[in-house]
This record gives sequence, C-alpha cells and structure tokens, in this order.
Amino acid sequence: MSFPTPLPGNTILWIGQDDRMLERLRRDLQPHGYSVEVHPFGAGAVDWVRRTRPLAVVIEARTSLSEGIALCRGLRRLYDNPIILMVDRASLEDQVNSLLAGADDLLTRPLHPEVLRARIQARLRGVRHRPPGAERRIELPRILVDAERQAARTGGKRIDLTATEFEVLWLLACRAGRCVLRSEICSQIRGFGYNSLDRSIDQRIARLRKRLGDDGRSPRLIKSVRGEGTYS
Repeated sequence: MSFPTPLPGNTILWIGQDDRMLERLRRDLQPHGYSVEVHPFGAGAVDWVRRTRPLAVVIEARTSLSEGIALCRGLRRLYDNPIILMVDRASLEDQVNSLLAGADDLLTRPLHPEVLRARIQARLRGVRHRPPGAERRIELPRILVDAERQAARTGGKRIDLTATEFEVLWLLACRAGRCVLRSEICSQIRGFGYNSLDRSIDQRIARLRKRLGDDGRSPRLIKSVRGEGTYS
C-alpha cells in the first residue's frame, strides 16, 4: 500500500471542487511563491492532510457547512497550521461554530481571489518560511532536524512531528544555545502577540519534549529558563 509524500513547504491544499475560483486562486498565488493542490471533499481528506502536511488548508464547504465544520474539527485534532472555511452564506451561529471547531477564518462567497490570497497570507504570518537554497538540515549534538521531511532524528530514531511541533523545533534549532522568548515563539508560530496568562506555548513545548523522548524534569534537548523563555 502506497501513501502520499509530504507536499512542498509552500503548498496550499484546497479541499472541494476544482472550479473557476480555484484556478483564479492558483494564478494569483503563483507569483507569490505558493502552489495549490486539490483533494476531494469527503472521505480520506483528514488522513491525506495528516500525511502530506500542507502549509495551509482551504475547505470549500458549499453544499454543507455542517460537514465542513465536522471536517475542520477532525483536521484540528492533528493539524496546527491555518484552516480557512469558505461557504456561500453563514449565520452568526455558523461563524461561532466554525471558529469553535478550529477554523482560523470563515469566508463567504462571492469572494475575489485576491481577498482570499490576502486572508491566506495573513494567517500564514506565523508560519516560518525558508527561501530556496537555504539550509534545510540542522545537526546538533543530540538531534538532527530535517526541514525537507519536517521530522527529526534523535538517537538514530526518526521522530515524526505535526506541522506546528516542527515549526517550534525548527525555530529553537535555528537559535540553538540562545534564549528564545515565549513571545517570540508565539509570534512566529501563531502570528499574534503573546499573553502572559496563555500557557499554550508551554503545553506545545511539553508535547514536543514528549515526542523527542526528552525528560521534562531534567531535559537535555529543550531547556526552560523561568521568567525568560525557552531555548534549545
């Protein structure tokens, strides 16, 4: 049985119909360095996203918003990058339910492709981009971080990571040996300012440590400095 390989790091996944909006979006995104892939709406979409790890997902839920919300909820359990729902109409309750299900944005038609592109780019501000030819592998004493495969190796064992887990690890690896503030991690990964009461960054670091087999009580790979930040 064969599985899809991870998509290039500049790929937007469109889940829905292959229609004129999609073609116009493709033409509009290409000059900005993005490509667009398509997957049919329905069965298999969640697993396909999990295996291919696109940069962002646009769900075209024209026929059934409830199914689009359900798909969004399923994706959000395993995918941390931007998810945008696009529908023909949406009530206030629809907007609330979409956001609660994990959507980053809910857009209604008619919609100009330039607006959709701008919305996608706004949601991608926290996703770290690397220019062509830039260093794609960082090898540290105890860990190797591979940007091409969005994975890491420690002790010779491959560690598969979610998109956001990899973004956090890559950020720390690029600054190895230096302190990285929680506010910087939040800005890079999530695209908005840091709230000192928000512990989600700490939770992400804890999950990442667990995946890497790093002891949280006596970490070797990712260490925390109380009141300062997190460094690798």
